[in-house]
Amino acid sequence: MQDHYAVLNIRRRARPGEIKAAYRSLALEWHPDVSEHEDAAEKFRQISEAYETLSDPERKENYDVALNYTETIERQKREREEAQQSSPFETEFITEEKTKERPRPSFDYNLNKLQTLVRQGRMEYAANVA
Repeated sequence: MQDHYAVLNIRRRARPGEIKAAYRSLALEWHPDVSEHEDAAEKFRQISEAYETLSDPERKENYDVALNYTETIERQKREREEAQQSSPFETEFITEEKTKERPRPSFDYNLNKLQTLVRQGRMEYAANVA
């Protein structure tokens, strides 16, 4: 998942005015009619997509939930990999424990469920999905 905040070079708690100012600044620099960079069209497309998502409050909220979920999954994956590399005894324990876990729903299922809960304003339940 592409980090729209990184594309616009803004912090996650940026206000709508900051988002718009960042977009305008980058658009002036990367617009294909102005920029001489080879990848200006692609970069401008990414900037426009990021702005479209972050400028709409509902889309921004859904994006933030999905981004936080993705980052949590990636962090957990890194932690598991680090634990497996630290000691062969821990690897055996983790492997044995992993087989006892119930299968997890797919990422798409969880993402759809999170988006539905956010739209319904049921944030206390959304935390349990991740």
